[in-house]
Amino acid sequence: LTELEYPIYFLDFETVAVSAPLFDGTWPWKKMPFQYSIHKLDEDGTLEHFEFLHEEFSDPSESLANQLVKDVGDKGSVVVYHKTMESGVLDKLAEWFPHHAPSLRSMDSRIWDLEVVFKDHYRHWNFGSRSSIKVVLPTLVPELSYEDEEISEGGFASLAWIEMFETDDAAVRRQISDALLSYCKLDTIAMVELLKHIQGVLKDSS
Repeated sequence: LTELEYPIYFLDFETVAVSAPLFDGTWPWKKMPFQYSIHKLDEDGTLEHFEFLHEEFSDPSESLANQLVKDVGDKGSVVVYHKTMESGVLDKLAEWFPHHAPSLRSMDSRIWDLEVVFKDHYRHWNFGSRSSIKVVLPTLVPELSYEDEEISEGGFASLAWIEMFETDDAAVRRQISDALLSYCKLDTIAMVELLKHIQGVLKDSS
């Protein structure tokens, strides 16, 4: 925990990858990030939320990268849950868009993986041998739950993003968009609350 530096950016991506390329210039199983949520926590406790969802049926990677470098500053820790995902996305974005590479590689170098805490340092009988946020969150922060979310898993989010463009019904598209935004936002506020829980436990035990 002493490695964390403020402001802290809690970051989560949603991606899509399919066998048949969806857009010109893409290839089979290209993992394209189409959405992110960020909660920014300042040292004084101020919390801000930023979000992005690509709502056009086109390769979302560049528009997402353009907005991401605006929303994440060049200082402060970038907290993720299971860093393989977010680090991989940042690495590919830096490769595809060299003009953003310094900012994107800076974010990658500042990643702090919250899941490591629950793999190596904090155990609860309810976790079993697992450390997934879907297991940890309801145990430690029961007031937050994925059960009430219309979309509750990353694979469903990918399918929902594609389905959003398969209908001409504006109300259905809005419903899917709202569900995607709500799900991704929950991922990052969950990390905020889990970090607060851990800090509270340490404070109480000191």
